Amino acid sequence: MRKILIFIVFFGLFLPQTTRADEEIKFQAQDRVLIVAPHPDDETLGVAGVIQSALAAGADVKVLFMTHGEFNEIAAIFYQKRPLITQKDFLKNGQIRKNEAIAALTCLGVKPENVIFLGYPDQGTFQMWQTYWNAPKAYRSLLMRMDKVLYPDEFSSGKEFRAENLCGDMKKVLLDFHPTQIFVTTPFDQNSDHRAAFLFLNAACLELANQLVPFPVIRLYIIHTPGWPNEKKFDPGAPVEPPQRLEGVPGLRWSYLTLTESEIEKKKDALKLYKSQMAYKRSFMLGFVRGKELFCQMEAPVLSDVMPGASSGERAERPKGVEYALTPDFFYAEIPVGRAPDEMGMLTLDVFSYRSPVSFSLMPKLRLRLSGSRLFARNGWRRLSDPQLSYSSTKKRIRIRIPTRLLGRPDYLFVSTRMSKEERPLEFGSWTIFRTTAKS
Repeated sequence: MRKILIFIVFFGLFLPQTTRADEEIKFQAQDRVLIVAPHPDDETLGVAGVIQSALAAGADVKVLFMTHGEFNEIAAIFYQKRPLITQKDFLKNGQIRKNEAIAALTCLGVKPENVIFLGYPDQGTFQMWQTYWNAPKAYRSLLMRMDKVLYPDEFSSGKEFRAENLCGDMKKVLLDFHPTQIFVTTPFDQNSDHRAAFLFLNAACLELANQLVPFPVIRLYIIHTPGWPNEKKFDPGAPVEPPQRLEGVPGLRWSYLTLTESEIEKKKDALKLYKSQMAYKRSFMLGFVRGKELFCQMEAPVLSDVMPGASSGERAERPKGVEYALTPDFFYAEIPVGRAPDEMGMLTLDVFSYRSPVSFSLMPKLRLRLSGSRLFARNGWRRLSDPQLSYSSTKKRIRIRIPTRLLGRPDYLFVSTRMSKEERPLEFGSWTIFRTTAKS
């Protein structure tokens, strides 16, 4: 039986099949390199060497910040010596981080006119992704008391905090720049905005697949994951190895960039310009200054068309992870559980669809919640009631069945399965993106 293992995560919708393991990244003058950073400092931590190397080769480089990083209370207390209380405080903090980003990128050689700030809510973009597509109201950051981009003169100024707005702004940047290479954070990052950057970029790229020709090479850079960086101190000679938790992940391919001595020194200098962040996590930040920068790419898994557990007989040994399958009539998710459904709390399954050439924002976005013995379903903000939408359970596994007609004949499915109050993901990457058919 063909099966999808839980830790296979998709990225790079059209990755070239010739990419080698441990490939060294090279840039050419005709390259256009786009860096997608969730917050100011992510770009310097993860890709300062890439920026310098690309510029040295004569390539064009642009940096896109999804947020201003204004919701960093710890940094404010250490740097400004006061907590963030009013909306004005948050906006001031965001402006400080923007100024630091401009200074750091100028140090690395990027002109200010090639730096784009969207201004969407720090620590809010992942919730926008999960819930605020064509919603009756925009997402509102309660502590910051904002529901739209309040920074003047930014790319997204005045835009409401809606998922379709953020995705649309990313599409505009992609179409304007036509990057040949893109660097973005991973779907397994512990920071929710970092995961959101991955997801929004994927959605934007799906919509533009026929217009971004040739399609850009997309690589992921790691910021927040256990064991990374391996030494949280300044030691540029220390070896750079993938985090241990990523060992054995199928479909994961690594590439790297070797930094010169001057590039290492300039990366260190640029990081020091993030004074508000260095004030409380200096050792962590300087731990990213190494002789190499490491990146990964991931293949796109194809959904099985065999129902989980189906064979000549029920399998004696069942996999430990979540299984998904898509048949002509149904999408199946089979989830392992350690307790009976009425004892385990809330189980949430999200299934977002995409089919070309329909706008991603208009495709079905199903959320199913199993609480006790009751299954609740919505498509976006609308309730769903369908007799074929159902679940069954044993003491060890739950199977949820969704009619494929509710998914809009998708080419791709964005899927997430989470458990209980803490929204703990049951999968390696929080969200997994599947192709529904093999490439032709």
